[in-house]
Amino acid sequence: MSTTASLESPKATTHYLDHVGTTQQARAERQHRKSGIVGLLKDKRMVGICLIASISGFLFGYDQGVVGNVLVLESFGAEYPRIFMDASLKGWWVSTLLLAAWFGSLVNGPLVDRYGRRLNIQVHTIIFILGAALQTGATNEGYLFGGRAVAGFSVGALTHTGPMYIAELAPAHLRGSLVAIQQLSITLGILFSYWIAYGTSHIGGTRCAPNIPYTGPISNGRATFDAYNDVPAGGCTGQTPAAWRVPIGIQIFPAIVLGIALFWMPYSPRWLVEQGRDDEAKSTLSYLRSSPAETPEVVTEYLEIKAEVMIQRELKAISTAGKGGLRAAIQPYLDLFSSWSNFHRLYIGCTTMFFQQFIGCNAIIYYAPTIFAQLGLDPNTTSLLATGVYGITNS
Repeated sequence: MSTTASLESPKATTHYLDHVGTTQQARAERQHRKSGIVGLLKDKRMVGICLIASISGFLFGYDQGVVGNVLVLESFGAEYPRIFMDASLKGWWVSTLLLAAWFGSLVNGPLVDRYGRRLNIQVHTIIFILGAALQTGATNEGYLFGGRAVAGFSVGALTHTGPMYIAELAPAHLRGSLVAIQQLSITLGILFSYWIAYGTSHIGGTRCAPNIPYTGPISNGRATFDAYNDVPAGGCTGQTPAAWRVPIGIQIFPAIVLGIALFWMPYSPRWLVEQGRDDEAKSTLSYLRSSPAETPEVVTEYLEIKAEVMIQRELKAISTAGKGGLRAAIQPYLDLFSSWSNFHRLYIGCTTMFFQQFIGCNAIIYYAPTIFAQLGLDPNTTSLLATGVYGITNS
């Protein structure tokens, strides 16, 4: 009996999996495979692939961290005094990323299923580059807000697709460790943004106008920078615009690396099976596992993916029966509320993420330099340095 013939229905697939000899052999071999660091060291190919894919997380972390440092730079305040001085407008500029990211992740589901994980990451990498470029070359507030919204939309999709792509490429015994690389990349992105911004804050000096007394509110016994009144007629004579434009622009380079590297990255085997490209899926699994396609490990993993895809396809057909167009597209979201078990899973996921945000970790990430400055540290140097130290502990 051929594999294709044995997989005509989910029940037949399950029966096939229970009785095929190679499956039992492969499962026995899996139990002896090392996980954790030891397993990662033995599978350098998968580690390399996932490190590249995790750049998507690095982009999110970097864009999260860099804005807080930019907001306290006097050269930024000289060009955008309203954002620099108005706490409300400052908050809106920061939160634009998250609002757009929420929308990007919400609409990304159907797109990633239709066009694939790899292409989805590539397209959103291009969108991210556009958003970063708009912010880097901004000449007015509209460009700043628009660029941050565009970048936010893309990182929302990237943080959705990146972990999914890694999980579908990874072998079961390394899946947790490899997906964790995505989160590590986010924290590394935050760390890099802090220290790069600290370095660029010294371009031209740390003060906009070092030769004139400032007239802003008193902090630590001295007047602070007033972006409306303390900027010389010709602009800053000290710190240059490069101090804030360079750290924003640098994130374009890892995005370019990711976009180009993806041309040599494999498609998700699961997505290939969903598209009916089974031979490509087997070939991809063979490459990822560094084993011939006929080995028990590769055959078993392919059959398990095939079985799961067929079961989910049948369940979806039942759920969307008699529905078309928009109704069929939104049905998976409605299914989250169709039973207590589904809602319970939704509740756990949403509650976990709510309290993760509610404890205020992101507030520190976005406003660390401002917070340290309010604690009495020099807003131009020491607070940025303290932010860099926080970035290390956060990683």
